[in-house]
Amino acid sequence: MTTPLQVLGGPELLVILFIFLIPVAIVVGVAYLLQRRSNAAAADERRIDELEHQVEELQSEAESRDHREQSDKIDGESD
Repeated sequence: MTTPLQVLGGPELLVILFIFLIPVAIVVGVAYLLQRRSNAAAADERRIDELEHQVEELQSEAESRDHREQSDKIDGESD
């Protein structure tokens, strides 16, 4: 005589759920960390570009100030 199939109970369903969710959680976690890392690298690149631009501006300001001071000295000596 054959017995009918039994319906899985709560604990069995939880075990099956965990078996499928754990690998999915690992994959999602790794993907999240990789995405976060790449975004951080892009943000670092943008910040480096901004700082380089500021340095170039400051250098040009310093050079123009030096040229003005030198021309003022030359004008002061010629008077």
